[in-house]
Amino acid sequence: MPRPPNLGDLKKRIHISLPVFLIGLAVLFVVDEYVKESYLFDVRDVFIAGTHEFVVVVLLLLSPISYILAKNLIKINTN
Repeated sequence: MPRPPNLGDLKKRIHISLPVFLIGLAVLFVVDEYVKESYLFDVRDVFIAGTHEFVVVVLLLLSPISYILAKNLIKINTN
């Protein structure tokens, strides 16, 4: 019987889990935008803070940044 996951296992996988979570949130925002406004993405709204498009762009930009930061922090902490 395998052992249950612990905090160390989560720390090893956080560099993958966090970007996937952020991309998933971005997809949910796009779906919400489509359901509420009946269009997927309006590029003109990207620069208006508080719009769905702005949040999607921020989440998509944070995804690779969080991957790099988490990967480097894990590498620093394990040495």
